[in-house]
Amino acid sequence: MENEKLSLDEKLQQLTSQQSLTRGIVVGLIAAIVAVAIWSAITYVLGDMLMMLGVLGVGISVGLGVRFGGKGIDLDFGIAGGIIALISIFIGDVLGVTILMAREKGMSIFDVISLNGIDGIIQFSIEILDWGTIIFQCIFAFIVAYYTSVNRIK
Repeated sequence: MENEKLSLDEKLQQLTSQQSLTRGIVVGLIAAIVAVAIWSAITYVLGDMLMMLGVLGVGISVGLGVRFGGKGIDLDFGIAGGIIALISIFIGDVLGVTILMAREKGMSIFDVISLNGIDGIIQFSIEILDWGTIIFQCIFAFIVAYYTSVNRIK
């Protein structure tokens, strides 16, 4: 029994020494950029934001990016993944609304941004999506990212 416990302690020490929160955050941010870009492209092509697809895609991508990039087993990795997912989902929402506005008005995304300003687009996005939807998306994305960010020791 003592040998098993010792080997578990050694395994835990080995996993802990391999962790890198910085690397996990960087890989999580890259995953977020890619996931939001894909979500935005789908929004542009289909003319619909497909909210749950975006939330799941971004949350899982960020979580797995933080997990495998940082080799994390500590709580910090789950929190980092959740925060990155929260911010990414909000950015994805605002970008999706901007894309839909540009499609509807026959303008480029940059023209919509220059015409309305970033503040105007964020405010318009909040009005269209309503706080309930935004809060639900963010909580869901945080939970998904949190649970996929942290390695479970087996």
